[in-house]
Amino acid sequence: MMVIVGAQSTLGRAMVRELNKHNFNYLVLATDSTSQVSWADGNFIKLQIDATNLEDWVKENAEELEFIVCCELLANQAELDRLASLWTLGYQHQIPLVGVSQLPKSVEKIMNNIPPPFFWTVLLSENPHSEPEVNNVAQTMYCYIRSRQNSGIRTLGETPI
Repeated sequence: MMVIVGAQSTLGRAMVRELNKHNFNYLVLATDSTSQVSWADGNFIKLQIDATNLEDWVKENAEELEFIVCCELLANQAELDRLASLWTLGYQHQIPLVGVSQLPKSVEKIMNNIPPPFFWTVLLSENPHSEPEVNNVAQTMYCYIRSRQNSGIRTLGETPI
């Protein structure tokens, strides 16, 4: 099972489509509680949860999670705090994590203060939610999900893996 954080975002929706395309059929979508999202292509969606309860949900379901996919922009303190919490849970429960950010120094601070999950990748982008770049971001994230090799911070546009 994979949890998609920020599933209501443009990138989140592209990531759900990318995973559906590759037959990942056990997706949990963590969305903003104010989001009213209609998932027309929801054949492979197991559950939609409120992102405000995400950390507790991850703790309760850690044994079943195979990946945390952060599609939030990680551009404000609340999103960075959530990343730090998920980073810690990924380390504690050995859940790999992939995400995107516009704030490399803030992400580096998290990485320097909290031990990492056994696999992680953070992609840096000026605006990963813009069209048409968003499908490329989702495809790049998918490459790292499949390979689970070479943890690190990557700049979008680099050849994955």
